Amino acid sequence: MDVDIAGGHERHGFVVMVGFGIDAHMIAETNDDLKDKAGWLAYVESLGRALSASDIVPFHITADDQPGRDEEGHTLLIANCGTLQGGFTLLPDADPSDGELDYLLLSANGIAQWAGTLKTMLWDNGLKRLIDNSDDTTSTDTVTHA
Repeated sequence: MDVDIAGGHERHGFVVMVGFGIDAHMIAETNDDLKDKAGWLAYVESLGRALSASDIVPFHITADDQPGRDEEGHTLLIANCGTLQGGFTLLPDADPSDGELDYLLLSANGIAQWAGTLKTMLWDNGLKRLIDNSDDTTSTDTVTHA
């Protein structure tokens, strides 16, 4: 992954998933002692603080040899594996064996949009997809999968 920051250009390698915005804030806010005791559930505890402190972050996304485009959102995840510990799937099309990276951009603003985002993630791309045995991933104005 190539990152342009105020100090210059950086190239980073990663395994499984890298996150910016809420995701990075949640990881930073996680209590290490609680994580030692509760495992991945410690991230749930820190998520509330991350959500309340999140800002809109600008992203310039270039994917699949397409022209780059400017986006903004609360979080951007890039991954080759879409299922988190506990079985929660964020990127339903991510497959570590397909040689591709997938991304998820969340750009909800306000309670109503966050509720719609949760519905899209938990129902449309979660339970409904399992029940219907569907391969279709749902994207909305606030949830972008690519």
